This record gives sequence, structure tokens and C-alpha cells, in this order.
Amino acid sequence: PPDSQALLGFNEPNFPDQANMLPQAAADLWPELEKEAVEKNIPSLVSPAVNFATYHPIAWLDEFFGNCTGCKVDAIGVHSYTCQVEYLHNHLSMYYKYGLPLWLTEFACADDTTKIDAAGQAEYMKEAIPYLE
Repeated sequence: PPDSQALLGFNEPNFPDQANMLPQAAADLWPELEKEAVEKNIPSLVSPAVNFATYHPIAWLDEFFGNCTGCKVDAIGVHSYTCQVEYLHNHLSMYYKYGLPLWLTEFACADDTTKIDAAGQAEYMKEAIPYLE
């Protein structure tokens, strides 16, 4: 959209049913995103947004950055699906090593094994949002 301030990188590249990309492939394509951002006058680029899947998110990002030296990345995109604020905190703290702002672009109390009702979701949000702010 006009006046966009950020371009988000690949969505969950470490998930087979999402972007499904190896770090090297994402690094090879990253200059195309940089070019798109310049052409559209978008000042910030957010890294590929990773989460736990078949490829550990930190290992994936480490390999991405190792293959994308000199790439423009202004923030780290993160997704988190946990039902405990402590786990959310621990998950986010793993990304501090990159020294960039974190963008939590997807989060919820959800996983494949636990079925949380609306009241449980609301309770989680009451704890998680103040932590995030």
C-alpha cells in the first residue's frame, strides 16, 4: 500500500507448508526484496519471520545471515504460538542476539495439542499484551 513503512520478508520459510525455503535460497532472493523496497520507497525491511518447525528458527536465521552478508535487514520478524507468557518471553529473548528490533507479527495461544477456548485466549492476551508493551 502507499506510504508503507516496512516490507516483511518471507513468511515462515522454515515451514514446509509456508514459504518453505532453505536459508541460502532466501539469502539469494533477498536482494530482490531490497530492490522492491527501494522502488516502492519503503524504508524498512523485516527479516523472514520464523517459528519452531522442521528447522530451528535461530539456526535458520544464523544460516540466512551467514549467507546474506551486507543484506539490509532492519528488524527481526518473529511468530510465537505459546500459551504461557514465560515461554513467549523466552522465545523472544532468543532473537536479541541479532541486535535488531523484534517484530512479533503473529502470536496467539495456540498449538496442535492444546485446545484453548475463547476465555483461555482472552486470559493469555491479558498477560501477554502488557508484557509486549
